[in-house]
Amino acid sequence: MKALCITICLLFPLFASGQCKGIKVKEDKLRGTTTWYSSLRLPVGVQRIKTETTDSFFVVCNINNQIPVADTRGIFIAFSDSTYFREAGQKARFNYMGDRFYYRGFIALVSDSVQQIFLNKDVVTIGIGRHERTVTKFEAAALRRYVACILKN
Repeated sequence: MKALCITICLLFPLFASGQCKGIKVKEDKLRGTTTWYSSLRLPVGVQRIKTETTDSFFVVCNINNQIPVADTRGIFIAFSDSTYFREAGQKARFNYMGDRFYYRGFIALVSDSVQQIFLNKDVVTIGIGRHERTVTKFEAAALRRYVACILKN
């Protein structure tokens, strides 16, 4: 019985932290910041940046394309229940590497209502400027897990 209790006590943290699988943590001691982030290869992910005075949470949208677009304003998300989240004035960042343009848009999870949207709904499509990308069910489920993880840590 004692061995069983020890085994459970040792393994429980591994199972309990399974929700945060895929989240990386980077500490910058020089600047006093800690950043949590998911893979940038997914179309949707999360990022949290914590300093001594601020704590910011974001959903990050990533699209790559071979076609450049001068106007990268607007981040649009469609959910499986036919609702939308729009940040029409938000300007996305972009880089050019190799033969592709990489566009990245950030949505701040500033209120409980916005957080609940991303915790409880499945993303099906994202758009940045004039670019659009479909999100798989696996990627949508991963986003919900990532949002839950960064909000609780």
